Amino acid sequence: MITVQLLGGACLRSGDVPLAGPPAQRHRIALLTLIVAAWPRPLSRDRAMALLWPERDVVHARRLLNLAVHVLRSTLGEAAIISTGDGLVLDASRVSCDLHHFNAALAQGDHDRAAWLYTGPLLDGFHLGDAREFTYWLEDHRRDVAHAYVSALLAIADRQQRSGDLFGRVGTCRKLVAADPYSTGHVLTLVQALNAMGDHVGARHYAIEHARRLRADLDIDADPEIVHQLTDILARQADVARRITIALETPPPGRGVQAPPTDYGDLSIAGSAKAT
Repeated sequence: MITVQLLGGACLRSGDVPLAGPPAQRHRIALLTLIVAAWPRPLSRDRAMALLWPERDVVHARRLLNLAVHVLRSTLGEAAIISTGDGLVLDASRVSCDLHHFNAALAQGDHDRAAWLYTGPLLDGFHLGDAREFTYWLEDHRRDVAHAYVSALLAIADRQQRSGDLFGRVGTCRKLVAADPYSTGHVLTLVQALNAMGDHVGARHYAIEHARRLRADLDIDADPEIVHQLTDILARQADVARRITIALETPPPGRGVQAPPTDYGDLSIAGSAKAT
């Protein structure tokens, strides 16, 4: 079975070997993406032609579409793409495609599998310079898939919080921040998760870096809630430092406070102090 990767890039593989040549041609990868994204509904041939060959007349566009379908069937298997009237539909049992598995996992509420399957944006780095309508379609679907991934992560983080899985929640929140580093909500969730785990230094780092990123890249100030969280973190760190200092300065029960050595360069002074 041919493996089709559409998340995090675009690649067809036979086993571990990437396939090049006619089936990997950009318009054919784009057509396959449209067919997979439309599943379980058929993709209208007219819509495919309008998206992929908008500058061609109907006769030439249909000829290019038929050729693309022929090449894909030759690679994936004749029954992998089924003709239904004037539409094209994927036989998901004959093609292993990460986008299809991702959508199926979401439909089944399997957030862990969906998050694992998402390896990057839909057709990351892919474009068709002569098909503006496809570019618009891709941008919309890329955004939808990314939002679905974030929703899966939020569901996982919520479950981990309810179950008390602090370490797992921190890892999930880091993925949320990586997915959208400009989201104050994601950063706050991570800061709170790190605080709950006792990693106040890490929480402070992410809060400060978020504020710096917003200022440097977007020329906006951090949300007041981030400032509040950072202030709280600093206060906790100061309190921890104060408690440590008090603990170090308080002698054990039943023992007096010993005078510190007067000269740390002269070990004999320190020794004589202990001896007395």
